[in-house]
Amino acid sequence: MGVELNANQYAPRAISKSGWVILLLVSLSVIGNDRSAAWPQYPPQNGGSSGGKPAGGDSGKSLEELEHEIATNKLQESEQSLREYLKNHPDSSRAHYDLGYVQFRAHSFGASIKELSKSLELNPTNAEAHKILALDCSIVGRYDMAEVELQQAVRLKPESAEIHYFLARTYYSRGVYPLAKSEFEESLRLDPHNIKAYSNLGITLEALGDTEGALAYYQTAARLDDQQKQKSEWPYLYLSGFYNRQHRAAKALTYARKAMQVNPQSDAIYFEIAKAYRTQRELRRATDAIQRAIAMNEAASDYYYVLGMLLREMGRQKESEQVLAKFAELQSGHAPADHVQQEPLVAEPN
Repeated sequence: MGVELNANQYAPRAISKSGWVILLLVSLSVIGNDRSAAWPQYPPQNGGSSGGKPAGGDSGKSLEELEHEIATNKLQESEQSLREYLKNHPDSSRAHYDLGYVQFRAHSFGASIKELSKSLELNPTNAEAHKILALDCSIVGRYDMAEVELQQAVRLKPESAEIHYFLARTYYSRGVYPLAKSEFEESLRLDPHNIKAYSNLGITLEALGDTEGALAYYQTAARLDDQQKQKSEWPYLYLSGFYNRQHRAAKALTYARKAMQVNPQSDAIYFEIAKAYRTQRELRRATDAIQRAIAMNEAASDYYYVLGMLLREMGRQKESEQVLAKFAELQSGHAPADHVQQEPLVAEPN
């Protein structure tokens, strides 16, 4: 029997909600508000204050009408109306949640944190508010806070495969792989068609040393994706990365090329191609591939690491040193070089 782990072992010290807001805003002041991300679809809420009243007098929109605008991605139109609604109904937890969600989608993370925190002060039983606040936390790198919010969300809404998936991703980011495994498995039990959960369970098993099990889940994700009308490159990218880590460059290239057929503009694909060519000692082709990856995404520190190593192996020492200096500059406070790539935490609605 394996060691039984409890999520409470990894929970951070208790912090008041107002204290969390201060810590998160400090994080945002360091990171800035220009982080790109993809967002979950909007789920209208039933909790909190009544939404039938108009936003600004009899001529204003009801909260239900505003939520319909949010659900159809009319975010700019709804934000100002929500502010007007809250002037008249400052104790509407539902309206604070709606505004926090809109601000989250608009990359206004600091404002989103404030609104979601206010919503939860008024109604701490809103699982969706805990979930979106957790995603805010993840974006600013506060996985400890995201973990606690998602634990609350799971307690309030245990039937949500999505919340279990997000909690698993948070455990994975914190290196708590046994708990990540359990949560991905629960997410798949609730939603057996979640392709991302299969892929992420694969990288979790790989981190736990189960390469055979990991490969099976990667292959399942790719097989399920093949059945979709709208395909993703990520199941093939996970397989390419897996074979690169196994030093099986030919297989890695095969799946990278399949991924490229889906999305030829992915810098992550060129990164895997570069690593495969490096294994095959085709250094010029590897260099071309990693330079294309950097041209697409200049902020990815591990791309510079691979380029620096390639230049060193080609005898271009001075250029290598310059590139590795850039790597060190970007690397500060981020994941180790050549870490496992993951798709965005959440998907942009169509």
